[in-house]
Amino acid sequence: MKKIQESAAFQYIRSRFEQSDAKQLDRFFQILIDAPRNPSLINIDGQLDLHAVLATPFGRQLIEHDDILETPLILFLCGLFIYPNLYQGRRLQIISNWKQLQNQINIRTLNPFDLLIYCPNKNPFDCCLISIENGSHSILIHMFSLQQDIVTNELNMILNEILPDEIKYQIVQEYLPHIDGILSDNDQQTFGFACLLYLYKKINTSMTNSISNIYDQIIIIYDQLKQFVKHNAIERKPLIIFIYQQFIRLENEFENLQKPNLNDDLWITIIQSMWTFIKPYQDAFSSVIVQNIYQELKYSIQSIQPPDLSSCLTSLAFIKSLTTNYSCVHMIDEHLLKIGNLNDNRRVQDFQLLFDFIKKSIHLLKLIIQHVTFGGYQFPDELYKSTPDTIGHLEMIFRSTLSLIDIVNGHIKVSVKQSKQQFKEFQEKLDQCLTNLHLPTSLLSRFGLINFVTFLAPLFDENREDPLLVNLESHGSKTNSFTNIDPKDYRRKTMQSKIDVKITNINSLLSRAGQLPLRPHYIIQHIHQTLHKLKTFDIDQESETSFNWLLSEERTLTDLLENFTREINQYTIFHAPLPNDRPIHELNETEIQLNSSHIKISNHQSDIKSFCENIHNSSKIHPFLEMSQIIRLTHVQVSNQTWIRAMCLLTSNQKDQLKTILITLNDDLTMQLERSSNNIDSDRTLTDNIALAYAQFRCDLLNEEANRDMLSNYISVAHISTELHEWTKKANLNVFNMLGNIKRIHDDLNLAQNQMKNFPSDSSCNLLPVDIRPEDLLCLLAPEHTSIIQMICSKFNDIELFLSCRTDKVEPMHLSATLSSLEIIHKLYPEK
Repeated sequence: MKKIQESAAFQYIRSRFEQSDAKQLDRFFQILIDAPRNPSLINIDGQLDLHAVLATPFGRQLIEHDDILETPLILFLCGLFIYPNLYQGRRLQIISNWKQLQNQINIRTLNPFDLLIYCPNKNPFDCCLISIENGSHSILIHMFSLQQDIVTNELNMILNEILPDEIKYQIVQEYLPHIDGILSDNDQQTFGFACLLYLYKKINTSMTNSISNIYDQIIIIYDQLKQFVKHNAIERKPLIIFIYQQFIRLENEFENLQKPNLNDDLWITIIQSMWTFIKPYQDAFSSVIVQNIYQELKYSIQSIQPPDLSSCLTSLAFIKSLTTNYSCVHMIDEHLLKIGNLNDNRRVQDFQLLFDFIKKSIHLLKLIIQHVTFGGYQFPDELYKSTPDTIGHLEMIFRSTLSLIDIVNGHIKVSVKQSKQQFKEFQEKLDQCLTNLHLPTSLLSRFGLINFVTFLAPLFDENREDPLLVNLESHGSKTNSFTNIDPKDYRRKTMQSKIDVKITNINSLLSRAGQLPLRPHYIIQHIHQTLHKLKTFDIDQESETSFNWLLSEERTLTDLLENFTREINQYTIFHAPLPNDRPIHELNETEIQLNSSHIKISNHQSDIKSFCENIHNSSKIHPFLEMSQIIRLTHVQVSNQTWIRAMCLLTSNQKDQLKTILITLNDDLTMQLERSSNNIDSDRTLTDNIALAYAQFRCDLLNEEANRDMLSNYISVAHISTELHEWTKKANLNVFNMLGNIKRIHDDLNLAQNQMKNFPSDSSCNLLPVDIRPEDLLCLLAPEHTSIIQMICSKFNDIELFLSCRTDKVEPMHLSATLSSLEIIHKLYPEK
């Protein structure tokens, strides 16, 4: 075990797999937070259906990342199954490093309902739950932990860097809820359960469930997740991950293995305890598992297919330059030599020389930068004088070597021959430059940078034969098995062919699902979603990971369909006893004659008329006048916001965004914007026209709202909203008009959606009356002051952004008396 731990291969795997769980935990949380939107994942009691959720990508990812079950947040995650609506309306993000606040999370956009969880490692005492209160010029950070002793030095440094000077912050450390008697303070799961209790108490001020009852419910979910992972680990988890995790568990259990007490049967006791310890791992480390891993490695190596000979030689040069002793390196080397039919070692050696020179040049450049950056304060004058000479000499070396090398048909071609003496002179001058920079020779030796320029001399040897000419003369018209294929195009075609095969297979699954006696609607929906993702998959933009995940969906869908088929095959047929058939009695004329002497005849004509009127009145559809007014107000507000955005963009350089907005408002202005050049007069005329159109819009809008008595009338808008909420109390809903009312609501919703399609996609709706703005007086009485109208409109918008804490300050406004450059301006309302 010690030998394995010290091997380079194991160290590589350890660094690959032992990474922060924060990113994966965050992905799990987002899946479960979105799960309540799918009705098929909800039980009757409102909790998440554990088995249904495990059939989604959540289950597959849990198998691959089952170490999540050992993190401090696991009980917090399990709480989502019991209380799926506990997190609705909140943003939940998990971080493992305070530096994520610099480039991933903008804390100024968080509100007190949003939660951050800082989890740097698996120690629950280093983790904390964070809630942030943002003010206009202040930030209050509540930090909840188990011991109220989180170190905040690094956090303070980062906050000082990312926050403006005028914004002050305060960090308040508080205790998470105590859970005495349930979990001990040293239990790794304590932090997650305490976070769940904090959120539960925050939402439910009166505890309806006891703490022990909540814990019992969650621990059941936790145990079921562990059983699911245990039963599916070998079947569905990648073998290399499975073996690595088993080895780590073996290592931990071996360290905890206690030596037995000394007695007469010491040897037998040790053998028995070791056998008991090793026996559970027999299957995990069996020769079958090892052989399967070896086969997977062989298949992976065989999948390496360079598109041309140059790529094959480049890969060989890279493989041979590796200093590691991985056993797979030799296998890859043999595979590349075989598929490239490379019997000439000279070509491989030439590529090795070239790429070794490039790699060492990169190391030297990085070393110089680090030396100047961190050690330059010791020799500032020497570095100031010597650095330009060093840069110039390196540039001359690269121009005299790399710029003269070309790769043609798998051969390195040098356009200009040079002597070895020339390379010695390059190296001597480079050594002098590095000495002037005070670069230690020990560093150069450590990275193999001693005399590395002279190693490139054989490629430029004056007596060297041109391998390309020799190849043409000796082999004539012999062609290589490789063709010049663009690697990107080759990758694109390969991936597209795999996608086409998957689409065909999944379509057959869809056909099978549709022919079952009971239609599995949730599986059919999953199939349609997968087909849509496959057909719209962007090969150039998506990553290899998402591509492989999408291809694995076929296996998931097949498993779901087979499980459903087995389940319905176990259903028993329902047998219902039916009565025996009896002969039907035939009516004769005597039986159907109307004998008026025995029948009482009454006149119910008035009753029938009353019933008809009642049915007619009950069949009337509710007018939904409030709905129509709300749709009109919403449309007015979106139009108003769009015009204001256009006015604010007049002074910016975002011409494309202005064009997008004008397309929805005015076609003439859009065409004028497209025709406008960069000269000042043309832009000024366009600005005046847009400002005049805005003034016309505001005048029409104010007059219309004034005529409707809705101008700044918040009471009427509130009354409309209240009336709409209570429409079921006033409407006479019954079986006769139910479908008509539904159709009316559907038509109104379609109208609102179609109106919104006429505006940019990022437009927002609100139900507010039209207010009077500062520039409206000029729009009504003096629209020729277009520049002043634009400035006031833009500044008023800045004030609104400042009051909503979306900007830090508002610059003062200086009005000018500049009138519009248009020759003729008609007053919009001359009678006023």
